[in-house]
Amino acid sequence: MRYRLKNPESEKPEHPSPIQPKLCTCGCQTEFIPRRTNQLYLNAKHRDYHYNHGVRKEKSKSVIGTNKVLNKNLRLLSKHYESKANKNSIYLLKILINQGFNPSQFTGISLYEGEKISYCYNYAYQIILIKNQEHIKIYKYENS
Repeated sequence: MRYRLKNPESEKPEHPSPIQPKLCTCGCQTEFIPRRTNQLYLNAKHRDYHYNHGVRKEKSKSVIGTNKVLNKNLRLLSKHYESKANKNSIYLLKILINQGFNPSQFTGISLYEGEKISYCYNYAYQIILIKNQEHIKIYKYENS
């Protein structure tokens, strides 16, 4: 491609495009000459980087936080259920809460004989009152 020289003495060619150079908006601040007037990124790699490290990350923050809480609940329910192997798995709710259990986060809920049962993946739990103290009763939920 040939460039016209502004000045015959000058060695720098004039850029033939009427579009002014821009800075890439992905965060790298690379200056580039866009091919279109609405081009924001240097190339597709920079566009994908901006989406994956900015927009997508912000969108999924709450989902990631909720999944962390649910996984912690699952680990605690599993640990306490397995420790009493096939016996009544009833614990003080305060014990599990002190270990990081969050009873307000669950994957499902149902009513069984007027009692509320909450589900966390493959475990079910029920909060019951025994001698004016909240206890949690843990069940293994088998999908058959």
